[in-house]
Amino acid sequence: MSENDIDRAGATPILVLGMHRGGTSALAGVLQRLGFDLGSTLMEAAQGVNDKGFFEHLDAFRIHERLLAALGRSRFDPREMPAGWQEHPAFRIAVDEVRALIERDFSHSTYWAVKDPRLCRLAPVWLAASSALGIEPRVLLIVRHPLEVARSMQAQHWVVSAARSHLCWLQHMLEAERATRGLKRSLVVYDDLLSDWRGARARIGEDLDLEWPEAASGCDADVDAFLDASERHFDVANLPASDAGTEIPQLALDVIAACRDRDATRAWQRIAEIGESYALGAAAFGPCLDEAIVEASLAAFEIGQGRLAMPLAAEGASARFDAIDAALGGLAARLAQHEELAATQSIAAVQLADVAERVRALGERLSALQEETGAAASLSAESSRRHADDIRALRETLANLIAEIERLRTAAESRFSLRKLFGAAPEA
Repeated sequence: MSENDIDRAGATPILVLGMHRGGTSALAGVLQRLGFDLGSTLMEAAQGVNDKGFFEHLDAFRIHERLLAALGRSRFDPREMPAGWQEHPAFRIAVDEVRALIERDFSHSTYWAVKDPRLCRLAPVWLAASSALGIEPRVLLIVRHPLEVARSMQAQHWVVSAARSHLCWLQHMLEAERATRGLKRSLVVYDDLLSDWRGARARIGEDLDLEWPEAASGCDADVDAFLDASERHFDVANLPASDAGTEIPQLALDVIAACRDRDATRAWQRIAEIGESYALGAAAFGPCLDEAIVEASLAAFEIGQGRLAMPLAAEGASARFDAIDAALGGLAARLAQHEELAATQSIAAVQLADVAERVRALGERLSALQEETGAAASLSAESSRRHADDIRALRETLANLIAEIERLRTAAESRFSLRKLFGAAPEA
């Protein structure tokens, strides 16, 4: 007999089962403080989720996730496990991986434990691996009120509706009971663990026929500090009136009531009976639920594809908006040119009015000179010649003014035509 065989024969392994957000981390943390080895590669604590740690073996977590994915399931899937799933090749792969994990991490540990809420559904994997190694694990199932679990899961955005959480809670509890029949097992109520963990430890020891590690005798203060009730965020006794228990399925309420029964044999029997009733209903609505989940998955895929296309559409829209902006910019420039031309037109109009006034005055002066010429017809030739020169000079000035008016008018008509205002800017 090898050294490992001796270690296995005297080992006391415990599987910690329970719903997500149901107290498995708290129970595993207590076991660690009581002297149980949880492995060296544990999931790190997450602020606001599990501040003190998950106490979850990372490799076990990965094995479980791979198996669920291969079976078309997920951790929050409310359906029964697929028919014949323990015959699936992925199941055998997971069993081999778990066996290797146990041999690598716990072959020299007398007291060791593995915690993962997925064990409620995947316990058969560990039982098969343990059997191959000649080990018989013991089971702890911790139970928290389903409404507290639902509110905690919603706070973490793990599920949208309490209804789905309740269904998952039932599935976890009932599958855990069914998978662990015939093993040494103990029910632990979450409230009892927080309010009187020493009493809970005594019941666990009795139910599992367990002799606690020697280290457990001096850890009371450490466990007291670890189980801080003030860190409990959801307590059904303190939830608002709007969280009435009428939304909880009666089967779930029956399970939680059975778990509080101090007669362990009667409690397990009652949970088994509820499981049989649930299985009858699941056989009826299961196929419809399968279809609904497939449809929801396809819808989610289509939404995802739509989101992938959105950046391309947005890029095209952005280019069109840029073109519109450029066109508006050009129109604004033309409007500015129009305003500038309008101002120039106003100046030209003033100039034309001024020239016209000068022409009128010259015309009047010419008429006066002509009258004077007629009146002075009898004057000397020299005087007549002077008047003739004056009239000729006035006529030349008048002709120049008329030419200037015509030039200004022609320039204005050309500059301020409709085609020029809305076409290219006129030349200076």
